[in-house]
Amino acid sequence: MSEKREKILAVARQLFIEVGVSGTTIAEIAKRAGIAKGSVYSHFTSKQAIVVALMNQSIERSQSYLTNLLEGNPHSGKTLMTEYFTEELSFMNEDRSLNQAIAMDDSLLMNDEIMDVIQSFRAEYYRKQIVLLRKAYGEKHEKWLTDILTLLNGAFHEYGLYMTLDNANLDVKACAEVVALSLEASLTALSKSTLQPALNAESVYAIESKSQLSRQEKASAILKNMLSQAKQLTAESQKEVTETCELMAQELAKEQPNKVLLRALIANLGPYPEIHRDRIELAEALDIAVI
Repeated sequence: MSEKREKILAVARQLFIEVGVSGTTIAEIAKRAGIAKGSVYSHFTSKQAIVVALMNQSIERSQSYLTNLLEGNPHSGKTLMTEYFTEELSFMNEDRSLNQAIAMDDSLLMNDEIMDVIQSFRAEYYRKQIVLLRKAYGEKHEKWLTDILTLLNGAFHEYGLYMTLDNANLDVKACAEVVALSLEASLTALSKSTLQPALNAESVYAIESKSQLSRQEKASAILKNMLSQAKQLTAESQKEVTETCELMAQELAKEQPNKVLLRALIANLGPYPEIHRDRIELAEALDIAVI
């Protein structure tokens, strides 16, 4: 991330908290950041795009933490879930003021781009949470994991609302211990019962093969972000990236996109480090090896 872009986000975040998203203007962001208004637009197409970028920062932090937890944590069961829930609630607590500002702006909740970000996050994050639950409780409880996932995220949702909307000062560690113990007790009781799971792989975003977000939809969202990032490039480079993205969008609109063509188009974006991350994510979304 460029230093100027990082400064814009930091200033916007503070202004959103102070006066709300609707009460903040691009002009005010530029003024407080000490840059020209046009410089803000060179990084973000709109105020909503800044909100999306701030949301993505929080999402990336959670994704990174969960990935590291899956790869390097030796614990299991209640201990693992307590650590996980403690950290995630701490993230929520840190973002409380920003989340309050976003939640108070009805127009943001109706914004398609923001909803796409939320839905994409849910699909990917739920899959990782299922892996976490397997690590915590073992595959012998596999059939109950989707129901347990729902209980877990229900707890996240409610504690998050207490912190965000009610401004409650919660003991994060105590909350985490209650949830971890409740999940373990629920799983034990369910495993001994004659009940059948209420949810299955087709019921939620958690299972990749049944995700309601198609690869094309994910790729289209990434392309939009890539076009936004391309504004950092020179006019000539921006033109080349835009044309390539438009060709990919046309191909993705087809019922059976040509993967060979898409791979070649993604390869054409290699010379532009400013969009490297989006390029990698696009290849992953389409299950295409990066050239």
